[in-house]
Amino acid sequence: MDEIISLRTFGRKNNWFFDGKLTVGSLRAVLVAVGAVAALTLVLLTAYTLRVLQPLDAEFTRLADLDTAISTLAAQRWPVEQYLVTGEDYAAAEQGALILQTTIMQLAALTDDYGALNRLEDAGAAYLNLLRSYHNLTAAGEAESTLALLRADLAATAHTLEAVAHSLRVTNLNAAHASAIPVNNQIALLALGLLLALGTVFAVTLRLVSTITRHSTRSLRDLREITCQITDGHLDARLNLTDEVDPDLLQLGQAFNRMADNLKQAQQAELAANEQNRLQLLKLARQERTTAILEERQRIARELHDSVKQQLFSITLSAGAILNLLTDAPPLVKSHLEHIKQAGHAAQSEMTSLVQELVSMPLQDKRLEDALLDYLNPLCATHGLKLLWRTDGTNTLTIAQEHALFRAVQEAVSNVVRHSSATVLRVSLSYGLLTHVIVEDNGRGFAPDKIAPTSNGLALMRARLKRVGGRVEVETTPETGTRLTIQLDLRRR
Repeated sequence: MDEIISLRTFGRKNNWFFDGKLTVGSLRAVLVAVGAVAALTLVLLTAYTLRVLQPLDAEFTRLADLDTAISTLAAQRWPVEQYLVTGEDYAAAEQGALILQTTIMQLAALTDDYGALNRLEDAGAAYLNLLRSYHNLTAAGEAESTLALLRADLAATAHTLEAVAHSLRVTNLNAAHASAIPVNNQIALLALGLLLALGTVFAVTLRLVSTITRHSTRSLRDLREITCQITDGHLDARLNLTDEVDPDLLQLGQAFNRMADNLKQAQQAELAANEQNRLQLLKLARQERTTAILEERQRIARELHDSVKQQLFSITLSAGAILNLLTDAPPLVKSHLEHIKQAGHAAQSEMTSLVQELVSMPLQDKRLEDALLDYLNPLCATHGLKLLWRTDGTNTLTIAQEHALFRAVQEAVSNVVRHSSATVLRVSLSYGLLTHVIVEDNGRGFAPDKIAPTSNGLALMRARLKRVGGRVEVETTPETGTRLTIQLDLRRR
């Protein structure tokens, strides 16, 4: 059953403010418009503030110039005071008094308080005249009492200059403060309006962002639920995009549904491929089983032909000869009967070996080393062979590899029993990335170049091992025994 979860829009029937049509793109446009309005408002407010503050700026500049001039008045009295104390450098004192008068004239352009200006001009002129009179009387050697009076008049005049200048400064500061109050009120009102406007913009923006966030959160939650269902194996789950109006979320949902479709198709393709592989493996297993059965049949037929059939043929010939000798040469009958007995015993031994090979079911719930011991112990006991057994390492072979090695050892041991006349059989297994199996006997050996053309046991052994990545080497010379080494390279797996 298809499971569908909708990426619902955040608009609801009772949401009259947004009516369910606001998307992330719409929010972006609204925010850009609000930002533009706010920027324009700030520009206009700044221009208006600068225009309002322009008179204040001029007033502050005038006050600064006035303060500088008043400070100059105080500074230019200092050379006069020095002259009165030391009686030296009259020129500097007179120059200071002249600059003081010039500064008083400059104050006329900085203030409208003409009464204070007149008092300053009178005091400045009197200050200069008193200084010159004092200098002239000093040069004429006037009495000290007269000079003291002049010094007192100079001090009083300086005090008058200082008092009038201070009064002028205070008056202008008060006037500036009074003119700045309306401007400050206007700026305060503008700041309050700006705060209200920014607060309104912030509230609207917060509302928009909150709405979009709720919608996005709901959409992502639906997407998460669908993702969890697909992760749990419900590949039919899809997002319902019928009512989605946000283009970004719509594209995301469409991409997700396409991904889910591709995932389902990939799973179906994988299941079909796995089924095909399973059928192919079954087919290969049947073919391998058929091939193994045919190989065993061929081997058994070959063994019967090479051993039992020859023995039976020899028995038949001897029996025919006995029938002829019963009347013509009775003494020779005994030797032929002895031959029949030996041939029958040999045929019986061969049949016993073949029956043991047929009865043994290799690797039934056993690993290779256990299956080989179960096969070798009774075989060696039957044929009088001393078994030397050794194994080391950990068996990590597959079933196919173990089966191939078992059949190879079985073929090698069968050849030892039939052809070597050995008394000792040594079998060793060494597991690892390079797995080795050694089958060695102390029999009569053979010349590899004199193997009969009809004997293809070694070729079948090589072919069987090649299928699992193995190879075999034979070391033998006549009368020195035979050593057969099987190597399986597990690094090629």
